[in-house]
This record gives sequence, C-alpha cells and structure tokens, in this order.
Amino acid sequence: MAQPRDYTRQFNFNDYQATTPADPLPGVRVDAELNAVKLTLDDLNTNIAKIQRDDGKLGNQAVHKDAFDPGALALINVTGFTPKGDWATATTYAVGDIVDFNSGTYLATAAHTSSAAFATDSAANKWILIANAAISGTSSAVDKFEGDGTTTVFTLTYTYASTTSVQVFVNGELLNPIDDYTINGNQLTLFTAPGLPTVTGNENVIIWGASVVGQAAANAASGSASNASGFADEADNWARKTTGLVESADYSSKAYAIGGTGVDAGSGSAKDWATKTSSTVGNTSEYSSKYWATQGNVPIVAAGITNINTVAGQISPTNNIGTLAGINAAITTVSGISSNVTTVSGISADVTAVAALSSTNLNTVATNIASVNTVSSNITHVVKVAQDLNEAISEVETVANDLNETTSEIEVVANAIANVNNVGTNIASVNTVSGISADVTAVASIQSNIATIAASAATTNINTVAGDLTGSNNIGAVAGSIANVNLTGGSIASVNTVANNLTSVNQFSNQYVISSTAPSSPNAGLLWFDTSTGVDTMKVYNGSSFQNAGSSVNGTSESVDYVVGTSSGSYNGSTTVFPATYDPGFLSVYMNGVRLHPSDFTATNGTSVTLGSAAAANDIVSIEAFGTFVLADHYSKTQADARYAVLGADVDFGSNKILYSNVYSTPSDFPSASTYHGMVAHSHSNGKLAYAHNSQWLNVVNEDSSGNVTIGGNLTVSGTTVTVNSTTLDVADKNITIANGAADAAAADGAGLTVDGASATILYTASGDKWAFNKPIALGGWTITETGGSLYFATGGVNKMKLDASGNLDVVGSVNSNATIS
Repeated sequence: MAQPRDYTRQFNFNDYQATTPADPLPGVRVDAELNAVKLTLDDLNTNIAKIQRDDGKLGNQAVHKDAFDPGALALINVTGFTPKGDWATATTYAVGDIVDFNSGTYLATAAHTSSAAFATDSAANKWILIANAAISGTSSAVDKFEGDGTTTVFTLTYTYASTTSVQVFVNGELLNPIDDYTINGNQLTLFTAPGLPTVTGNENVIIWGASVVGQAAANAASGSASNASGFADEADNWARKTTGLVESADYSSKAYAIGGTGVDAGSGSAKDWATKTSSTVGNTSEYSSKYWATQGNVPIVAAGITNINTVAGQISPTNNIGTLAGINAAITTVSGISSNVTTVSGISADVTAVAALSSTNLNTVATNIASVNTVSSNITHVVKVAQDLNEAISEVETVANDLNETTSEIEVVANAIANVNNVGTNIASVNTVSGISADVTAVASIQSNIATIAASAATTNINTVAGDLTGSNNIGAVAGSIANVNLTGGSIASVNTVANNLTSVNQFSNQYVISSTAPSSPNAGLLWFDTSTGVDTMKVYNGSSFQNAGSSVNGTSESVDYVVGTSSGSYNGSTTVFPATYDPGFLSVYMNGVRLHPSDFTATNGTSVTLGSAAAANDIVSIEAFGTFVLADHYSKTQADARYAVLGADVDFGSNKILYSNVYSTPSDFPSASTYHGMVAHSHSNGKLAYAHNSQWLNVVNEDSSGNVTIGGNLTVSGTTVTVNSTTLDVADKNITIANGAADAAAADGAGLTVDGASATILYTASGDKWAFNKPIALGGWTITETGGSLYFATGGVNKMKLDASGNLDVVGSVNSNATIS
C-alpha cells in the first residue's frame, strides 16, 4: 500500500498575525490548510484500516512470516530456555540457551560450539539480543513546565553534556542556546522568566532532549574515544619509543631498527647488525655485516679486483689459466730463468732464425749449449770467426770439425732444438710472462685453487659478477644501499604479509583517499579525508555527494547564531551567505526564531547557507546542523522495504518454505475461529489438524500411522466417480440407496450393480418397473437361465424344467398335483 501523503504547511499564520495583528485569519488560507491536513489524515485512516479491524485488533492476515525478523522467528521456534550464565569460548550451546555478554542477554538460535570471539558467532546469526541492561529505554526525554513569571531555573529529568544538547520552546517559540538559556547538568536556566500559560494547566515551557539510546550511545562514544586515545598512545610507543621497554620484555619497532635503551646492550638493533665495526653487536660475540665486509682479506680482494677480473677473463672463454695450470712445472722453470727469458725476448729475431735452421744443426748446438753460451758471451769473436770463414783457412771450419767429434757441444744444443723452437713460436707470450713474473709466481703458488675453480661451475658466477661490475654495476648499487637492504631483511615477515595480501591492500587503497580536493569519479562508499585548511574531516560518498562520515551522536553536529551585519569568526556580515558545517539535507535554518522552509534557502555545499531573500540588519539567523549516523542491528526503511512483504498484498515465497510450530494441547485451546479466519492449527491430544472457517474450527481428514482414515460424520462425494481399491468393502448400514435423489422411476432407470470384468449387471428398468439380470441366477444347487424368451431351471448342469413365453411348462420327471411341499 502507498505511504500517506506528506503534510506541507500552506501558509505562515504566525507571520500573518505578527504583521497584521488586528485582522482575523484569512478564511481561504485556513480552509486550504485544513484541506491539506485532511488529505494526510485520510491517507492515514485508509492505511490504518488495512491493518486494524473495527474491534481494535490487527487485521486478518496483517501479520505474516516476513513481518518477523530472524530473531523473532527463532524465539517462536524455541520450546524452552536454558540459562547458561556468562558467554564463554569453546563451549557447546544448544537452541534455547541464554547467556550474558557485555550487559546484554542473548538467546542461541542455532546449535554450535562457540568460537574465539562472540562477535564472530553473532555475525553468523547464532545469537539474538533479547534484553540490554545498558539501555533503559528508547524514547526521547521530554520535560514540560508551567511558567509563573518569576521562575527561571528548572530541574530536568536527565543530565546533558552541553547547552546545545536540547531544544527549548517557550509559548511555542524555539529559544536560542546560550543567548536565551544555558544547561548545567540537569539544570536549565532561562535568562527571562516565562509568563503564565494562556490556558491554565497547559505547560508552556517544553524541553526536548536527546533519546535515551542516543544518550547511551554518546556515553559509549565518549568511553570509546578515551580508549582510542589510550590505544593511540600505546601504538605510538610500539612504533617510536627508544628509551626503554614498551611492555613486558618487548621494545618498539624503532628501537629494534635503529637502537635504543635496552636493545643496544641486548640482542642489538638492525642498524648495529648492519653497520657497526667498532666491536661485537650488543651482548653477543658476533660482528656486523659491515665488519665482515671491511676486515681481513676483503679489502685486499677489493683492491685487486682489476687483476681478478683479468684472471676471470683468462678463464672464459680461452681458459689460459687452465693451460698455465697444466704446465705448472714449466712455468716454475721459466720463472727461475726469467732473466734468460728476457734476454731471449730481446733476440727474438735471432731465435726465429735459429728455429729456421735444420734440426740436426740445432740439436748439435743444443748438445754443445755450453759452447754456444760461450760464443754468445764472445760474440765479437764470433764475428771475427765469420770473417775468418772467408779466409782461406777458417777457425769456424775448425768448429765444424769439432762437431764431427764423438762428443760435441754443438750437438748438445741440437738435441734440445724442440724446446728452442717452442720458445721461439710463443715468444710474445714469453715476453708477457716475463713482464709479470711476480704475478706468475703468485699464481703458481695457488695452482691447486685455480685448478679447482677452473673445473667447477663457479666460473659462470665469476663471469656474471665480472660482467655486472664492468657493466651496469648493480652490485655496487646494492652495496651502496646495504643499510636499507638490511632493514628490509629485518622486517621480511611484514613485507611477506603485505605481499600475500596485496589485493586487499590495493582494494583499500582504491577506496581511501587523502587530499585537499574531492576525488574525481568516486564510487559509493569511497572514504575521503579532506585535508583542506580548517576542515580535516573524514567524508564518505553516498552515491551523489560527499557527506561527513560521522557527527555527534546526540543529533546535533553544529549550532550557530549570527547577527546580520555583524562579522563574527568566518562570517563577514553578509545578508545572504552564512558559514556552517553540515550534511546536506540535515539542518534547520531559523530567522528571528521562525524556522524557514527549505525552499527559502540553499544548503548544498556543506560549508555555507545562502538565503533566498536578503535578511535585514540585526536579524538573528540560527543554523542547527544534525549529525548523520546509522544505529547497529536494525534495518533502515529502504532495507526493510526490500526485505519484508508489503501489508495487504500477496506474498510470493518462491521455492522458500514457511516453518513454524502451531501446536495446541487440545482443541479447546484454539483461539477464536472468527478472529483468525483461515488459520491452521494442530491439536496434540487428538492428533488432528484443523482450520478456522465460518466462526468454527473444522477438522481436516487425516490418516493415522497405519494409514487408516476415520470420518466422524457423513461423507459426501460430489464427483462423478468413486473408486474403492480394497479387498473387502464392509457397510454397517442396513440399506444402500442407489440413485439417491432421483425424482421418479424414469430418473432411476439403469441404476444397479455392475461386476467389472465379467460384464455382469443387475440393473433397475423403469419400463415394467423391474430388475434386469444379464446373467443366470444361482439358488443353492439350482440355476435359473433365460434363453430365447424361455426360462430354464437346471441342477447339476442339467435342465430340469422349462417355462416358455406361452406359459407351457416342460418338466423332466413327474408333476404331482395337490402335493404337499415341505
């Protein structure tokens, strides 16, 4: 059903009386006002009639399953209650168990074993709150008094936090907080004593306070704020304290990261483990990463990185180091005669020339190497020898003759010609080795290590390291930020946690914005912390605009008064624009105590109100902004409309079921059948199901556990066919009426009995008013049959008598006249 039309005031009679006190109220305006009120009242009466009967009770079918919330349905289904005391974890609860939790009494709606937190089970609809000792009521606090012209102090029912926590009306006029009155606890002090009411006995001083639930929520919010402050201080200690313990034996994150009292002398901070070089870290016997990176052979290796890179280049791809390792003995020998090698390097051309000589001659020279050496040291003499060769008699020839001797020095050289040739072929390498003889010696001393490296897979890593150091130098970049690397490593568990929940982190990041300007293209539910100067407020996007995420729970977020033309704070004296912080749609604006209609002003930006018409100087403009919040554990109107069926309309449950217990001890316990027309109920004493109709309860035919059905009254079947699938049909009545209700014999024509399968019938025939048998009749051992218009009497299967249509009687045997029949 549609909601009643809203009543909108048509005319401001107060203003009219104020401006024209001598004139009567305009009748046309009064009629229009009353007509508008009547429209709303008519709608209200129409809707009330749909849910209330004339006797004041709820209308039939006004209450249905969807009118109850899950908690109420759970209460209906419970057959008994079992108090269990305070709620506890890891405890088995059954449906109907009652526990206490946080001053609230809860009923178990599902059998379960409690989890670690009550909130977890409550969110799973396993508990329903049935009483809350923390809240004594839900209505608003209203105090009413009669003025006497002298009294200015009134004692209120409740204690209030501030002057703006209530609204005070005197003779129907809303007073301005602070300007007209103050609140101190439960004491209201008016600056002007209200006079006597116009009608004696009618209170003319009315104070509207916050609802009891709102006051309880305010107290809870205050406690939560105190707790939050304590939690914030503790969180700050855990994050930044460096002057000692935070709790028990634990220190803060910052102390563990960069050091602090207790950590430095204890297990040591992450910073000390990364960079300390003066001594061991903390109270341990271990040193930091930087100590191990800058002590011992590490600097030596770092200083010689160029040579190491050179060596690495000789491992791959040419593997000259491996070649050198294979000729270690030869290198050692060469190292021992480095001066000779240098000499050979200086006469490389001669060596090459020697290599070109015949092996026989060289072998001869090798054999006589000592002599050759002598010749070398006396080269001037050799020249002379050469010159001598041109002589008729040459001393060289004498040498040649020497070669023909059994043992010749020249032959010694010749015998070693292969080595000489080898040296000549590799003279460039020999020269290089000669220049780094000290390094060759050092390499020779660690030949086993070089051989091991050359034979292992480490050559790939060495080449990779060498390539990075000479290329992008990522290793150098990492080394330059080693402190950050170590800090990250110390918090790797937290890094892993963030990585494993990165989707959730990104989702929250997309739903939370911190900026001084409103986010573009926001989606419903987006949180925005507005950092604009003087704002610093959390806001939420409601689908069309941003509104403050939270306001004072007492219902009033801001109450301000302005004297038009007098600058005050952010108000510059304007006659149309007045500063205020509010949620659009949740504020009231007053001009000299008279509430303005929303069409008289514009309030959409949340920061100011603009009047439609300029106010006059010294007018009082009051703005009351109301906080927006949603109470927990209830449905808003929109949610309720979507969840529950509309009264007075059909309800389609689809594939869902309606489950409820509607059992009574005896039929006498049933409610009024006239009140609950159409209700279905079950009686436990007789096991029957009944329904209410025509002001009486009618039993539904039901079968027992054996499948038997008993009908206590008459059975009327209005169909065309009755089928009885039973072996035996017992009828206790002495008479069975067929064609009941037939007006005459003609109407009963054809009534009778038919045996299915045998096509045997006994039917009443109206013509002649007789029974017609279509099968023979058996009487004891006799059979009577009609055939061809004749009637035959037979026994033992043999006809004994025949009576034809003409009256002739044929008898097998004698016919006795005047006989006595016994």
